[in-house]
Amino acid sequence: MDGDLAPLRDIAFLAKKYGALLLVDGNLRLEVYRAIADLPGVATGEIVMSFGVTEPNAGTDTSRIQTRAELRGDRFVVNGRKVWNTNAQNATHILLLARTAPRDPARPFRGLTLFFTEFDRASAARTPPADPVEALRWAADAYLAYGAAHPTYYRLMFQQRPARPSPAGLASYDRLRRLVAAVGAAGRLVPPLEDATAAFWCTVHGVTSLVIAGYLEPDAPSVALVRDAMIAQLTRPPDTGRSRARKGRRR
Repeated sequence: MDGDLAPLRDIAFLAKKYGALLLVDGNLRLEVYRAIADLPGVATGEIVMSFGVTEPNAGTDTSRIQTRAELRGDRFVVNGRKVWNTNAQNATHILLLARTAPRDPARPFRGLTLFFTEFDRASAARTPPADPVEALRWAADAYLAYGAAHPTYYRLMFQQRPARPSPAGLASYDRLRRLVAAVGAAGRLVPPLEDATAAFWCTVHGVTSLVIAGYLEPDAPSVALVRDAMIAQLTRPPDTGRSRARKGRRR
């Protein structure tokens, strides 16, 4: 293990002596903006990384990100929004892509800079609603938004040739199954768990595929109609004390 980490220790030494390692205009350079010596920690797992690239208005075309970093004194101040930050729920640090120069259409990737900094997970919390049925609705919207923002990754997960289940796709299915199981645990699931999970999976996967292929817009009314129709078929309203009392009086 020590031999494997030797190159990283060399890089970390340079970073500590000269400043942060940043990727500027597509080239690796030593900059004097911020001293870091954390690369061996990334390799050993002591430091958990997140990667901040995608933005609400910049999915596949990374050159159009709007997050800006401005040099103020001896530090950069970053302003902007990021979505779908990989591993954000576990990260201690983030590798963040921002603009340090205006976008030039002739050289659109010029002026993009990567910053490595500590990461506050509280700012990236994506907590689903407490109600399990609403959490399922939330998950459908999140699934679609991720696929629309990362179409290439989505195709790698689900549209390989020859077709075969991918580890990422199976993990995504398992997360959905747990959400459906929560609906069942609340006594609000109509079909059996496996049937309900498969049906909802087909729904969100089919709609996301049509959005990625350009047949539907993510905010098309039909998208919400399909989602809500499936949820209506799979779930029942909560059995409140009032509804139980009404049933008792009818008897």
